[in-house]
Amino acid sequence: MIRLHRKQWLAAGALALVLTPVAFLVPAYAQDNAGGGNPAAFHQIELMSKLLGVVGEFTKIADSPSASGVAATMGIDDHFKNPAEAIAFLEKVLPQVKDAPVQRAIRVKLADLYKKSGQHEKALEQLERLMTNRPGA
Repeated sequence: MIRLHRKQWLAAGALALVLTPVAFLVPAYAQDNAGGGNPAAFHQIELMSKLLGVVGEFTKIADSPSASGVAATMGIDDHFKNPAEAIAFLEKVLPQVKDAPVQRAIRVKLADLYKKSGQHEKALEQLERLMTNRPGA
């Protein structure tokens, strides 16, 4: 018996949801294609193929703690109304982060947010830490 982890079950379920409509579209496309093709059916197949690619890439991100942390850091702007709130959150979280790529992503984001909020010295400090690989919160 094959045992799957929770993430693998979720990925398999998502794949099944995506492939089920494709199973119905491919025969319809093949039948219509014999008489000149059905652009709408072909477009649906293309969309499903792209969706499978997105699911695959998202699964890769979810499987990697570093990639997940970097993705979360990149999307931080969507969760705060202004740079000051995002800066406060990242400054609070940074000392707790043990993953080096996530620490670097946070520093990149902090440098950008400091620049946007007119705190140029702090932005340069983050850039210097990134360039010299100097730790510290």
